[in-house]
Amino acid sequence: MCGLTGFSGKFSKKLLTQMIEKIKSRGPDDRGDLYFSLPDGSGFLGLGHTRLAILDLSQEGHQPMSLKCPCCQMPEKIEQKVWIVFNGEIYNFLELKNNLISDGHVFFSQTDTEVLLHLYIKYGIEFLNKLNGMFALSIYDGRSQEIFLARDPMGIKPLYYSENSEGVLFSSELKSLLESDSVSRNLDLTAIHNYLTFLWSPGERTPCEKIKKLLPGQYAVIKHSRIIKKEFFYDIPLGNQFTGTYQEAIGLVQDGLKTAVKRQLISDVPVGTFLSGGVDSSAIVAMMRGHMPEAEIHAYVIDAENKTSLDGKNRDVDFAREVAGQYKINLHELNIQPSLLDSLEHMIERLDEPQADPAALNVELIARQARKDGITVLLSGSGGDDIFSGYRRHQALLLDKYLERTPSFLRSLVGSGARKLQNGHGYFMNHANLRRIVKGLVSIDQSRSDRLKIAFEWSNQSMRESIFQPEVFRAHEDTLQLSLDRLPPSISQLDKMLYLECKHFLVDHNLNYTDKMSMSCGVEVRVPFLDLDLVKLAFLMPDKFKMHNNIPKGLLKDAMSPYLSQKLLHREKTGFGAPLRQWMRGELKNLMHEVFESPITQSRGIFNTQNVLKLLDLELKGRVDASYVLFSALCVELWCRRFVDPVI
Repeated sequence: MCGLTGFSGKFSKKLLTQMIEKIKSRGPDDRGDLYFSLPDGSGFLGLGHTRLAILDLSQEGHQPMSLKCPCCQMPEKIEQKVWIVFNGEIYNFLELKNNLISDGHVFFSQTDTEVLLHLYIKYGIEFLNKLNGMFALSIYDGRSQEIFLARDPMGIKPLYYSENSEGVLFSSELKSLLESDSVSRNLDLTAIHNYLTFLWSPGERTPCEKIKKLLPGQYAVIKHSRIIKKEFFYDIPLGNQFTGTYQEAIGLVQDGLKTAVKRQLISDVPVGTFLSGGVDSSAIVAMMRGHMPEAEIHAYVIDAENKTSLDGKNRDVDFAREVAGQYKINLHELNIQPSLLDSLEHMIERLDEPQADPAALNVELIARQARKDGITVLLSGSGGDDIFSGYRRHQALLLDKYLERTPSFLRSLVGSGARKLQNGHGYFMNHANLRRIVKGLVSIDQSRSDRLKIAFEWSNQSMRESIFQPEVFRAHEDTLQLSLDRLPPSISQLDKMLYLECKHFLVDHNLNYTDKMSMSCGVEVRVPFLDLDLVKLAFLMPDKFKMHNNIPKGLLKDAMSPYLSQKLLHREKTGFGAPLRQWMRGELKNLMHEVFESPITQSRGIFNTQNVLKLLDLELKGRVDASYVLFSALCVELWCRRFVDPVI
């Protein structure tokens, strides 16, 4: 696990050094760079790397890396060699390496990075289809003078790029690209609209108009310091083709998760785990213990100060203690303090994007403690909900067939009433279950596709129109619909939603903040539920299995019943969040007034600041559920102050 950065074009060695410095926290163990004039005369190649040593801790793992193997017949000149900078882990690299050795390839390290180089020499860009892992990488091929960028199929590792008249720049983190004066700070208003709609921006857009994200399962080719091609090498398999029995499905899920965890335990440093006491993280712990019967296992849980928060969430630590006792693991209980002000600026700096989810702070809290304990790899249960249907919005789809039979006038009446309540026409929002019911009803009169998309929204159109300036409100692109349009009409509503989960919510939100916050502490987070074989298996399963007996994650819960208690398996679902609504009524209230009464915010032209403060007043009176929307607006403005405004 590392950080990579680089460019092709009219850029200086000084810039490369600055870009590497911006990602230094991702790789505290080593750093390296490569800089030379491109033979085609289009400028310079720069490759930079910071290393977090996980496999082969020796200097043989230093990057940028080129091949030493005599059978590959690499030229002596550095500009004619093949070079790689790589961030991630390839879990099937030993199998791939053994196949290469049988073909005569010679290796000089125990790293997966060297295996990638050999695979590229043998198969070209097709080597990407042989990998099971998480990665972002750049390969310079001196023979063709082309640069390849690629991102793993599930988007676990980020990769940003920017193209302008000077050339192409790329990096693991957006802030690294902003070191170049050639990269415009102009805002992408569509992305800004997205952050208040979803709390994240789906697809390739970022807050900066000229900076994009390489998408999951996508690669790009750079030649003559221009991007000449972008193509996908992977897409999530869909089709519900499994024809076996439910008991057979249970066995396959058990074996699939065991295999995924075993693969992701490969490491030359200690491996720990998140443990929220939920089904997914507890299942990971159970599988770890099965593969490590005598080893000391460290797990980490956030212990909220109160048994329940204003958000109506139960404390996770009681369930985590149950699993820790059952499997005899070392549980670290970390107290989260009800203070966001001291951490907010730091969070925005680390995330690169104005993601409005304080759960990111929990990741950092755990990663920082793990690093202190000597644990530099953590396994996470992320992805379990997204492939096995664990969210409430998946359960709401069970009503879809009944909605289609409900008279349109009745649906219109209910939907209109729910939207009025959501916009503040009633005192009701202090009750968590009532908030969820209202959120579920606002789309009742919409089309089936629109109901899927609205399920991901944190604000409705009326709310956004009120607090955005007109130009920003009009900057809208239906990225989720573009993803749905790629799917065959025969795909079920549930699988369509799971596709959106994996393509957008998981990638652009959960995985992004997990990567940024953990890597800021020099800790690698792995996600066994996103093992490609397990993802394929989950999407093979019919809806009636995934939601067996109309229970979210019914198949996974039944598969885990030999390992976890029924009380835990069927506990009320809680998120990995924080009591934001409580904070909004407390210390964040003053900060909101300070920021949105500021001339800087008013002159920026993103928000109708007066209406933002009116919405805050409705939130404080309990008439509207807008704490996350307000927090999102705050994060957008603070992000602009950090990354857009000139330094004085």
